[in-house]
Amino acid sequence: MKIKSGLCLLLLSLSIAAFIACEETEGAGEYDYWQERNDAYIDSIATVAKENADGQWKVFKAWHLPDDDTDGFLQVPEMKDYIYVHIVESGAGTVSAMYTDSVSVSYRGYLINEEVFDETYLSEDMNPETAGRTLMNVSSTVAGMATALQYMHEGDQWMLYIPWPLGYGEAGQGSVPAYSNLIFELFLDEINPNN
Repeated sequence: MKIKSGLCLLLLSLSIAAFIACEETEGAGEYDYWQERNDAYIDSIATVAKENADGQWKVFKAWHLPDDDTDGFLQVPEMKDYIYVHIVESGAGTVSAMYTDSVSVSYRGYLINEEVFDETYLSEDMNPETAGRTLMNVSSTVAGMATALQYMHEGDQWMLYIPWPLGYGEAGQGSVPAYSNLIFELFLDEINPNN
């Protein structure tokens, strides 16, 4: 009987240890299953954007990718080939930047876990009046940002959702891990054409 209860106690101890080890593994890394989590997130954003319930969503195919109907062959569009935009405010501008132009913008960039990786905003709110500005070449940004900037007008304020293939991809960049969707609160202040 002692052997049986000892064996039960040993099995119970091993079960508890295994449970604790599994719990530690699952919660061990903030970036565990990061690609899967980012894929699920962008899929959910794509669904909301395509439903466009509030009429403020836009979907744009990345500027550098071919149209869905190339050479008469209908290609199946990939959700990761598109950026998803929620219009916060429309500006008074009437032209968009070209790929060769530079722009003056304010932005806050963060990951799906709400970790900010870069920003020009000086306070928590997304107020363009109090934001710092930065000048950047459209061509020097990731494909998703370059796409958005080529559709925006001066004064536009957008929430921009960029799938990881149109961001920093499989490699990541600085504090941005590989397979990270990029989310931007983006305000376009001024377009500087490159003549």
